[in-house]
Amino acid sequence: MIINRLWAGVAAGIVVVNHPAAEVGAHRQDCQQEREQDRENYASQSMPTGRGPDDEGAVMTVREVADYLHCHHSTVHRMVEHGELPGFKLGGDWRFRRSDIDEWIAERYVSPTGDGPSPMGAGAAAR
Repeated sequence: MIINRLWAGVAAGIVVVNHPAAEVGAHRQDCQQEREQDRENYASQSMPTGRGPDDEGAVMTVREVADYLHCHHSTVHRMVEHGELPGFKLGGDWRFRRSDIDEWIAERYVSPTGDGPSPMGAGAAAR
């Protein structure tokens, strides 16, 4: 008798809300959303340096340098791999001293009057 009522409800287009399969699907979707949020939160975290980002001696990660330079993190990776950006490896990850990055920027700075090094940097003139 219960089966007949269930099939009659399905035939009439009635959705069974409290069905265990519907609850499992909703739970699975909630878990997936939580995992995605955890991944985003983990990716946005940086390694603690014990110093503030404004400290001259601060050590920064690739993502922090990318944020500082307003570029993509893959640009920072490419530049440091080609020796265009000063950095060092800690384990398998690149790290950068804030003072080295600031010095690197100053070497490449071109003033509005055109004085200063070429846009390619001081190393380009020696090549």
